[in-house]
Amino acid sequence: MAHLRPYSLKIAPPNKLLKQITSEFGDGQPASYLEIPTDSTSNLLLDSNFTLESWIYIPTDKDSLKNIEIISNHGTSGGFEFNVLGDELALFILSLDYGVIQINHGAKVPFDEWVHVAVSFGLNSTRNVLDVDFYINGTVAGTPPPTKFKGELRFENKNEILAIGGDPYHFYTFREVNLDEVRIWNYKKSDSQISAGYKACLTGQEAGLMAHYTFENINANGDVMDQTSNGNNGTIRFYDDTRKEGGAYACKQKANRISENKIQRVNIYPNPTSGFLTIKTDKSFNQINVLDITGKTVRTFTQPNKQLDVTNLPRGIYILQINHDTHTSSARFIKK
Repeated sequence: MAHLRPYSLKIAPPNKLLKQITSEFGDGQPASYLEIPTDSTSNLLLDSNFTLESWIYIPTDKDSLKNIEIISNHGTSGGFEFNVLGDELALFILSLDYGVIQINHGAKVPFDEWVHVAVSFGLNSTRNVLDVDFYINGTVAGTPPPTKFKGELRFENKNEILAIGGDPYHFYTFREVNLDEVRIWNYKKSDSQISAGYKACLTGQEAGLMAHYTFENINANGDVMDQTSNGNNGTIRFYDDTRKEGGAYACKQKANRISENKIQRVNIYPNPTSGFLTIKTDKSFNQINVLDITGKTVRTFTQPNKQLDVTNLPRGIYILQINHDTHTSSARFIKK
């Protein structure tokens, strides 16, 4: 599975141009981050109950106090940030009435390995009691006591952007980090839901799933498809195709388990599709298998051409496994 690999960087303050973003640590290149536009009608304007999940890989480095921003949704008017601060998960709330609220409770993140991290966030009906839980690899890793406020906790994030792997609004220094399988839900997940679901493969149709990013099939412009039907697609800023690498293989029943050094990617379009798929490749092929998310072959084309009819497939996420004479290539697509 491909993933987004932001690089260490220093981001200019809001009153400076984005072209002033420079890398302070890492490879000397501008950092990549995924930007998803939101407006007043967006279903990603999360301000009461939500859960954020991602697989991350943090290489060990000497800058142990540097910040890693996993997911943020805010602008100049408020919002939130889900971060790794040093080696600890943290949630920052940018409140209109109480300023910046930092929440962390000793949830330590291991380095040099793929780790699933999550935060669940809940406000009561009167918005004056805040309940937050942190998770690592499906297990509760930190539960701060509920925070009570004298009045409502308000943090508007409308008409701004949601960012994954970086933050174009604030002045931070980031370590290198790898992200994969980012999932955003519009409710506070329970301990049992986190434990049961953190390795599960998703169809994109799960209740409450607002966005799901696997970083598969990124086009030349760095466009990334939301794997749900909500259309929360984004673009990787400062995209560099050389930064795509083998990912976390988070699913228990991962369909495309062929090793990355034996598999080649191929472009397909339109994706999602309701009828036909066009395959863009210069290589000849002799058979195409369509696999569901459990790895089961649901359709085989034995004399395929470069346009496939998938009209009769049920809605869901599938893998095309394309057999060439000397190798196999694959691509993920969504049938809508």
